[in-house]
Amino acid sequence: MKPESPPSIPTASLLLAALALIGGYGAAVSVQAAADHDSGFRNEASQKSGQLATEIHRLIKKAKQVENGFASIIKDMLARDPARTPEGLDAQAKLEDLGRNLDSFRGMELTLRSAIVPEGLAEVHMDLRRSMARAREKMAITHSLLSQMLTVPESFESTADGEGLRALAEHSTQRLIELANA
Repeated sequence: MKPESPPSIPTASLLLAALALIGGYGAAVSVQAAADHDSGFRNEASQKSGQLATEIHRLIKKAKQVENGFASIIKDMLARDPARTPEGLDAQAKLEDLGRNLDSFRGMELTLRSAIVPEGLAEVHMDLRRSMARAREKMAITHSLLSQMLTVPESFESTADGEGLRALAEHSTQRLIELANA
């Protein structure tokens, strides 16, 4: 199975839909406030809340698509020679695009965290925040791996003992294995 390339992962549409959801929150909070003072608005408040819950669930599914898309790219990147970028991927351009998307996702996470959530939607809102964070995490890992693939190691002169550095690396590796197995 060929992994999706970043352009086919719906990051932009997810961000736009999440932004629209925040706007919907404001309208729902207003309707709920009106319903508290006038019983005629209760039905409208209930409908608005139901619509927002449906939209949140749709966004959670879309965030899962983003997470899975980047997980597939990560899997592909880790399975191949580190010097080769995934097929059909202009690494430098994608690195810049991913960086911008990552910044946008972080901004959306902050916006979602500070949003005034309508009554009764706090739990699904928190689920949305978690799914956005998981998607952002996969995007950040992809960005990091791609960045590492493009960074050419620099040689430098050192007076450090090569055998000592190897021994230190072996010791550190063994210690990490011990910690992982503990």
